[in-house]
Amino acid sequence: MKKLMTIMAAVLLVTSFASCKKDYTCECSVDGSNIVIPLNGYKKKDATSSCDAAETTYKNGDPNASCTLK
Repeated sequence: MKKLMTIMAAVLLVTSFASCKKDYTCECSVDGSNIVIPLNGYKKKDATSSCDAAETTYKNGDPNASCTLK
């Protein structure tokens, strides 16, 4: 029983450090307009990559475009 409890505690500890998916928004300013892109169920690094990609795309049309992850 003690061994089982130790294993269960270890599993809970590992899962608590696993990165979880959250809801983010990518807010972009393009040609004086604000564009909000919902990023639901993303890991933070994936949301950051997506927001950076959106900024790169918008900069093709407006060199002053900028996006921030919230």
